[in-house]
Amino acid sequence: MWKAGNDLLATRWNLFKRKILNDPLCPICQTDNEIVMHLLWQCPAANAIWTEMIIPIQKWNVAEDDFLSMWGRMKGKLTEPKLELIAATMRMLWMRRNELVFDKKFRSPMSAIRATKESLQEYQAANQMLKRGNSLAKAVRQGQHWELPKEKFVKTNWDAAVDLKNKKVGIGIIIRDEKGDVLAAACGQRKYLH
Repeated sequence: MWKAGNDLLATRWNLFKRKILNDPLCPICQTDNEIVMHLLWQCPAANAIWTEMIIPIQKWNVAEDDFLSMWGRMKGKLTEPKLELIAATMRMLWMRRNELVFDKKFRSPMSAIRATKESLQEYQAANQMLKRGNSLAKAVRQGQHWELPKEKFVKTNWDAAVDLKNKKVGIGIIIRDEKGDVLAAACGQRKYLH
């Protein structure tokens, strides 16, 4: 939402202004420049999704032209769960557009709505787990801190992140001696992860 509100999405219009693309037209409707408001609100393909949603904004004016003022009005009139649904829908509209541009696939409105609701449920479940986990982690961590390894020993800490879509993994490792001094640190990534 922050990127959309600050016009930082890589829309065709923004890429055209930076002389990266020669054509600023929406890749979906091919009739108007692809600006943030067009993509997320005004495009007939976006409008088809908004009219199917069972939320109070489905009757709002399609000619809205300022994202931040529209979002401000939504925040003033809608509950947090409705705002989360709208934000998830806008995210799906952006992802749907990217699937068309990069993968040459285009979700139907009902498929996009279903994916939006699934994504929102995952987000809400993750937030619930995070809230429970933070309470538990705080209770477990109280009184704990990183300790130096015993003399003539080293301590290795590592972390990894997995990108399933692109089949990549990123790994970071740090090794410290008994004084806490860093002996070695490395990071890297592996492709074609199965």
